[in-house]
Amino acid sequence: MSFAAAAGLWLGLLALPVIALYILKIKRHRRDVPYLRLWQDLVADKAFRTLFQRLQRWLSLLLQLLILACLVGAFAILTLSDSFLREDSIVLVVDTGASMNGKLREDGEGGTRFAAAIEAARAIIEGRSAKDEIAVISAGPQPEVLQGFSRSTLRLREACDALTVGRASSDLRAAHRLARDLLAEKKHRRIVLLADASGGAAEEIAAQDGDVRWQRIGENVGNVAIVRFQARRNHALGTDYLLLVVRNFADTPRQCRVEIGFEGTTKKVLPLDLPPDGEFQETIPLTLPEGGYAKAELVHGTNADGTPITDGLALDDVAYAAVPTARLYRVLLVAPDEATEAPFKAALGAMGTLIDRAGCQAMSVDAFAARPDELAEKFDLILFAHVAPPALPARGNYLCVNALPGGLPAKELGIERQPELKEADTDHALARFL
Repeated sequence: MSFAAAAGLWLGLLALPVIALYILKIKRHRRDVPYLRLWQDLVADKAFRTLFQRLQRWLSLLLQLLILACLVGAFAILTLSDSFLREDSIVLVVDTGASMNGKLREDGEGGTRFAAAIEAARAIIEGRSAKDEIAVISAGPQPEVLQGFSRSTLRLREACDALTVGRASSDLRAAHRLARDLLAEKKHRRIVLLADASGGAAEEIAAQDGDVRWQRIGENVGNVAIVRFQARRNHALGTDYLLLVVRNFADTPRQCRVEIGFEGTTKKVLPLDLPPDGEFQETIPLTLPEGGYAKAELVHGTNADGTPITDGLALDDVAYAAVPTARLYRVLLVAPDEATEAPFKAALGAMGTLIDRAGCQAMSVDAFAARPDELAEKFDLILFAHVAPPALPARGNYLCVNALPGGLPAKELGIERQPELKEADTDHALARFL
């Protein structure tokens, strides 16, 4: 339990004067009456002679102290700031990485960690001081500011509604750097990090930065995951190989099985008995000359009482691998000089499982322009590096780098000095070279 304004608890000392006034002896005044016996049956001597006698009406005292405690507690949680008399600038960083898809608790109750993080974010927004301003950052693979500093509760609610959980790992350190940049010109700074353990990153950030308050979302939940699944082709033997790596992140042994399928057909089933923090790795030979997509799926067993075993994250129970076809591709490289050709040749040489090195060729743009239709039929891909012909043939596959050929419905808007890959098909065979 914690209070947003712990300094308000000092008001609890008001209980001392309340008790003192309660037990204070009442001073009686002397009055002359005509005949004392007339009053003896009506007035009893209620003088409190001891402390025990003075506390006989303890229910009344407890009621007064309870009212005081409620007032003190209300003041202590009145505002997110240490003092409601100042303005705090708060950056709310919400983890939207794949691990937030996991279960909140081991028993499966409470939904996902992401849902709990959204509830916590809304509670902070609703409970803030009217003077506090809040910014909201989505901490995914690339952090994004969903709402700049604002005191509008409506805008902050909309920012929470815009948060979505992803399927890739989050970069909390990059999100922390972005939050620090937002707070650079602010006087009273605070970063509230709503995240799970995140491999220790959240705890490390909170330990290094005194302005960060990490609110952990979710318990430690056992999880068995496919951490690696990819395909390789050995052209010398004409065989495909699937590399499978499964790891048990739980503190207890886990039994499960992995079903390996290809294009909807199950090819192999592997029963696994993994020790705590254990790992299974196997290379599976398959002959798949037609190529396609292989699938690995974890199937969890049941407990002794027949109930299914709880797994913390279902997202990592399925993985896909692209199996290239047996045919190698021929690439034509069009470049202005040998210096420009060198890095592209090195890249093509590293793609031995896809590229027919003997069938590749390099030439100048003038040589290509002399017979473009013939070359488009001969090569599977024509790569233009820093040069482009006046026009492209109607058929063929082309990749243009730093130059646009004529006749395209596009124009150059500028040069991106530090390009970033925003989206990619991670299942594509070329993705492993990126």
